[in-house]
Amino acid sequence: MAVEVRILSGNDSLERHQDAIRKAESRGFRLLSIACGVSSSFRANLITFVPDVVTPPKPITLENLAGALTGQQQQDRLNTDARELVCYGSLYVSGVIMNVVALR
Repeated sequence: MAVEVRILSGNDSLERHQDAIRKAESRGFRLLSIACGVSSSFRANLITFVPDVVTPPKPITLENLAGALTGQQQQDRLNTDARELVCYGSLYVSGVIMNVVALR
């Protein structure tokens, strides 16, 4: 399976990251994973997509899953949400690392 990795600035807001993911999905890609990393020696977000000719029925929503919650509290929140969990990981949001969940 071919994958495509897009690099998003670590200085952008959560809403800008969400918009970028939604645009990619509207162009024939489906979100696979999110992660923070480094690109050209700068903090960056690495967003992985797989090609998909079918546009997802619901757009992605990114939410900050508060780091102040314990691991169990985060897990409980992920497992009780009525929406579909796409992926969960860390992203740089406005230069700060956050736990982020992608939901449909």
